[in-house]
Amino acid sequence: MPFGPDTDAWLEEVAEGNANYPPNTASWKELMEKKPEIRVAQCVRKDGAQRAALYSLLRSLEGVRDKFSTRREQYLSVATVYAEKYQLATSLLLAIMHTESGFNPNAVSPKKAIGLMQVVPHSAGNEVYRFLKGEQGTPSMDALFNPENNIRYGATYLHLLDRYHFAGVTNSASRQLCVIAGYNGGPNAVLRHFHPNRQKALEKINGMTTEQLYKALTKRFPYAETRRYVESVKARMVNYATF
Repeated sequence: MPFGPDTDAWLEEVAEGNANYPPNTASWKELMEKKPEIRVAQCVRKDGAQRAALYSLLRSLEGVRDKFSTRREQYLSVATVYAEKYQLATSLLLAIMHTESGFNPNAVSPKKAIGLMQVVPHSAGNEVYRFLKGEQGTPSMDALFNPENNIRYGATYLHLLDRYHFAGVTNSASRQLCVIAGYNGGPNAVLRHFHPNRQKALEKINGMTTEQLYKALTKRFPYAETRRYVESVKARMVNYATF
């Protein structure tokens, strides 16, 4: 039962249809289609206090949706600009922003990833800085806390993953999966998952269907965080497909 510090994240997943309720409850889609008074009756009738507590969480789903919708709208125009600049799907930028920070421009991870797209200054930030400025350097924390700069850095890193690190992946849908996994786990780790030799790794990826690659990244990749990350980003891309 996902009560506790992770409740907000779980509610967000439920609201999007990416998480299930505890066993023996109706699916989230069925519950969301019912009126609140029917929904609470179901929760209480099934096993009393636990279902009543669950319902109190379900009632906050609308607030969760509104919160993320409002945040997303703040950054949609900038995301669209950089998606077009680098020929990326706007839905990809929004899904990564959502997954990385919940559209929070002040987010800082334990690994010191910063801002909306959780750019790490001394890794992805350093690579993007060299690409943009043509010289060695690292973006400042102040720069990465600026929403537009952060989106610029995140989108540029996606571009580098797409056009350089995974340029040898011939199928565009498969390349996008590698880009998503690489944004979280690092491009070298993604390639090593398939073979220590870069060229042989690319050959192996190119010999797989997109479905096979998705399973390899979400079921067998050594980092659990990256496995979940690929699933979450792909699911959110569907939700943002109209942007």
